[in-house]
Amino acid sequence: MPKTDVVGHDIAYFECGEGYEIKCDIEKLAAHCNSNPYCHGFNTNGLLKSCTSGCDVGCCYDVTQNADLYIRKGFLPPDDWLNDINNGRILYANPEPHFCFLPEIANGYLGTVAMSASLFQSGLFNGKCGNIGKARLPSPIGGSIITGQLVASGLHFEKALFTRRYQFDDQNGSIVEHRVYISQTLKSVMVLEFSLISSTSKFVTFSYLSTFDPLNQTHNPEIKCTGGGGIEIDVEFTLNSNLSTSSMYVYEGILLSRDDRNRYVYVTICTEQPNESIQTLKVSSSSSIQFISTLASSIDFGPDPIDQGTVTLEAIDRFDEALSKRNDLFNEHVQAWKKLWKSGIDIEPMENQPFVLPKIVFDTDQDGENDTIITTFSRALDIAQHVNSSMYYLLSSSRDDWPKKYLILSPKKNPFITPSCVTSTPKNSPNQNKLLQPHLTSTPRHNKRQSKNIIPLKRLIYNNNNDKFSNRQRHSTKRSILPHYSPLNPIDENPQWI
Repeated sequence: MPKTDVVGHDIAYFECGEGYEIKCDIEKLAAHCNSNPYCHGFNTNGLLKSCTSGCDVGCCYDVTQNADLYIRKGFLPPDDWLNDINNGRILYANPEPHFCFLPEIANGYLGTVAMSASLFQSGLFNGKCGNIGKARLPSPIGGSIITGQLVASGLHFEKALFTRRYQFDDQNGSIVEHRVYISQTLKSVMVLEFSLISSTSKFVTFSYLSTFDPLNQTHNPEIKCTGGGGIEIDVEFTLNSNLSTSSMYVYEGILLSRDDRNRYVYVTICTEQPNESIQTLKVSSSSSIQFISTLASSIDFGPDPIDQGTVTLEAIDRFDEALSKRNDLFNEHVQAWKKLWKSGIDIEPMENQPFVLPKIVFDTDQDGENDTIITTFSRALDIAQHVNSSMYYLLSSSRDDWPKKYLILSPKKNPFITPSCVTSTPKNSPNQNKLLQPHLTSTPRHNKRQSKNIIPLKRLIYNNNNDKFSNRQRHSTKRSILPHYSPLNPIDENPQWI
């Protein structure tokens, strides 16, 4: 069925069982899928909520207690991720979904779509009242390894960390881990890291394509997510060669539009990232590669007028502090997120129904080597993934040391208006005197089987804007459970909540 799943992936029926000529033999189904290079998975437990285009196409049903997950050989998650995946703490993907469907990483002060070219600061807007949106900045942690094979991607909820792993067959099958995060303890610090996970060699050389291009602003892959519409950085940057060093590049920028008081808004980014789009990097088994970046802007100093020099000095001070804590940045970040999750919700499996049932292993081509694994997992895991996904976005959207009026739920188009802007709404506007609020879910309908004070959990989790929703299983593969944008909406629209 074309156009029933995310870009580049469609759902097809393979009918078998009672009333059909073909019996539903799970091993034969696996062999059939293995023989088709375009088949990435199947489910034999009935139809699921599998369509991003809505249930009107007749393929979205939620009728099963369990779902079996077919994983082709070579697409299994890393062993050290399995426990967190099976307990809903990591959303794993292989193959990785289209760029437009990658998740977001944020800390309430800064936010970006993983590996993308754009960065957003909470409270930094372009335009004035009536024509306002989040200012788009260049992200110093965006990019991809362009040599080697991408073999795993994952969003680690409890660590607010997005990770990719690449395998280099031409270098003894070595595996390099590429990870990005925005520090929870030092709010303006962004970190890009590479480490050698598995290798018989002492080092691995690879090429990295960075999207960070503040001077030319030519690397904007988000264009593909907007149906061809242009994506522009909203700040004009220059390199301050007087303050830059061999290990710190200082980019000073001015927002293209002035604020409501007709003042210039300044932004400074300090980064270790070289001023090169394609970089040749060498990572060793004894140490990792780490690029630290920091940001400061006029809004850090409140409503009073501020000059570019003051903003730049603040960004440099933050950079120096991050360098002094370089070896502790990640551990402190993880510990801070552990404290945040203490206020979360834990979903535990029932005693007689674990999240993940024992695996079924097949040798479908009869060559003496197992080539297929079938994993059956329960609805409880499905709910845990949804709850943890929603909690992650809420926890990453605000922080105690940053004004709540700057709250952002995702690095997308600003879904809020400040109180000062409300009064400027045209008199006859249908939105007169109304604050725009984030659309998390529709109001739950009353469930007669529950008390009136309890919100039906499934309704709360599964409902979203216009039912344009993709369940954790499209195609029955975990590559599709990452947080995503609906392909029916451009990237700048309000986010879809898993």
